[in-house]
Amino acid sequence: MTHPAPFDQVWTRFLHLLGMYSPASVATLQPGATAEQIAHLEAVQGFALHPDVRALLEHHNGTVYAEYGGADEGANFLPMGYMLDSIDRILAGHEWRTTFSAENRASGLGEETLYGHAHQWVPIAHSIDAGILFVEHRPGPTYGHVIELGIGSGAFEGTLWANTLLEFFDALAHSLNTRSPFRDETPGVRESNLTGKIYAHWDWQG
Repeated sequence: MTHPAPFDQVWTRFLHLLGMYSPASVATLQPGATAEQIAHLEAVQGFALHPDVRALLEHHNGTVYAEYGGADEGANFLPMGYMLDSIDRILAGHEWRTTFSAENRASGLGEETLYGHAHQWVPIAHSIDAGILFVEHRPGPTYGHVIELGIGSGAFEGTLWANTLLEFFDALAHSLNTRSPFRDETPGVRESNLTGKIYAHWDWQG
């Protein structure tokens, strides 16, 4: 397992600070993906993962699902309630993204447009209201960008959250450390009505 050292450092710091808010939130993370799982994902997608995405999956292959109601209890510790995706979830949406991309290009959208290259999105997280947080894998100036797209946020055109995944988690670590907002959401905690555990939560300040 080989990770880019800067991402390792940022991810470790992020998890340490998240754990200070809620060890229960950190506990929702699954063990890292295997080399075989990552190789299979790359083979299906037809391109190599961005090094930061690979490193994230090697650390943790998404989050676990809670035993209550089919929801990810406590796993929504990212802003806007986003939950990290596993490779299985990423693969589950591959066919849809590929078909969606092809249909958009057939309708006249250029491949350089966001919806014209949906097959080159690699989701890293999802929300309960159909939101997708993905890393751009189209070669060019947007390669590596972290983009949020979802019904719940109203960001149909896509909103840039960070230039890289490393930058994204570095910004979140700063927010956790200073209790300052990330995109108008401030980190805090909430008590689960189901488990009584304390989970990390981001409060909207807009």
